[in-house]
Amino acid sequence: MSVSPLHTDRAESARRAVSLIFLVNGAFFATWAVNIPGVRDALSLSEAQIGGALLAIGLGALITMPLTGGWTARYGSGPVTRVAVVACMLSLALPFLAPNYLGVVLGLTVMGTANGSLDVAMNAQGVTVEQTLKRPVLSRLHAYFSLGGVLGAALGTLLVDRVPMLTHVLLVVIVTTVAGVLAGRLMLPDSPITQTQEAGQPAQASPRRAGISSAALLLGLLCFLGMLSEGANYDWAALYFRDVLGQAGGNAGIGYAAFAVTMTLGRWFGDLARGRLGDEIIVRVGAAVAGLGLG
Repeated sequence: MSVSPLHTDRAESARRAVSLIFLVNGAFFATWAVNIPGVRDALSLSEAQIGGALLAIGLGALITMPLTGGWTARYGSGPVTRVAVVACMLSLALPFLAPNYLGVVLGLTVMGTANGSLDVAMNAQGVTVEQTLKRPVLSRLHAYFSLGGVLGAALGTLLVDRVPMLTHVLLVVIVTTVAGVLAGRLMLPDSPITQTQEAGQPAQASPRRAGISSAALLLGLLCFLGMLSEGANYDWAALYFRDVLGQAGGNAGIGYAAFAVTMTLGRWFGDLARGRLGDEIIVRVGAAVAGLGLG
């Protein structure tokens, strides 16, 4: 069935809008990453305390990620994305306003819950856009996340130790929140699951399968390892460059910026590579290259 030009234009607008949401989410993470040394120094935190605080982001995400799938099924990925992007961008200020270690942990937990929800909802909206346009766009969407990381790291390189840390953070909060509100207005409604459900008829229940397939477990393990290496760069690159390599000020963000730039390139051309090489080859080669780089 052909897609009308008006419908295609709306889908393209939604693609640009969700790309912007991925972009501001990348800037959100980069702003936190380049300022971790500043938070550490301001509150005289140990490396063990920093590690515990960073764990709070992941734990917060684990709270809302399993719930967001149900929210998107009930309300749609568009409305959930609109709420989550605002909550996520505003939450960035919390750890920088905290007066002590406990406040930082609580602030990062809230950051994690908001970002976990946004992560699920914006990817669900990306799937809706991809299905509507009938062409791969997900890799390019994630490239915008990485590009946001590059821009956030570049801004941090310019501003860290040159302006007050809270001024830097609040500037990012304001810009990203406004961008998120504007982009959220252009989301697409999700497609119905089946025609029978759309007509109000009960869908035929599929037979239940016990357990999880070995392929799903292996892919889950690969995702875990990928996110582990990605998180190590997000959370520790700036500290490594400052404490081990002796880079002062904004130069501490150079390592994170290098990681974000190369990840952006990989994701930018990822859809093209998927179309030519197939997902299986991309997964195998990508995993090998990432492991080599981490080593």
